[in-house]
Amino acid sequence: QLPEEYILFYGNILPYKGLGILYEAYKSKKDILPKLVVAGKGHDLCLDEMNEDDRCVVINRRLSNQEICELINRSKFVVCPYISMSQSGIPQTVYSFVKPIIASDLDGFKEVVDNNCNGLLFANGDVAALAQCLVRMATDLDLYKSFTEELSAFESRYPDYAWGNIADKFISYYINC
Repeated sequence: QLPEEYILFYGNILPYKGLGILYEAYKSKKDILPKLVVAGKGHDLCLDEMNEDDRCVVINRRLSNQEICELINRSKFVVCPYISMSQSGIPQTVYSFVKPIIASDLDGFKEVVDNNCNGLLFANGDVAALAQCLVRMATDLDLYKSFTEELSAFESRYPDYAWGNIADKFISYYINC
């Protein structure tokens, strides 16, 4: 059921995640972009229209960890068009699959998405800027290759955000409490 090549948005579908912004940007360039897969449980006003769009695949239900891994692994890249946030584990998870990310320029993403180095950031809420990022990531093969090369070394370059280090800190904290 999944397309051979696709852009992925995943996680709980909530208003602050900016799915409407992503869909508007995607619609403006969908003739030159891979299909869009939206996966996760929740509701957004744009889901009805996306369900009618043959360039979109909507999986609106809670996903198992195995399904999430498969979705990320088979995707070309992941998009996080959040309108607001504090933190997200999505970049670190996606990076462990050596997949680049496009995200809004919120502080939580700017900590781990190094613009034009391991992914792309766009101005929060800017549909046109997101559309440009989508096209750039999907069509600039040299840029995409440089991102995946950079992501191969993510854990050594960003040790504070490596899952192993996060787990070790959590265990240490738990033991010492």
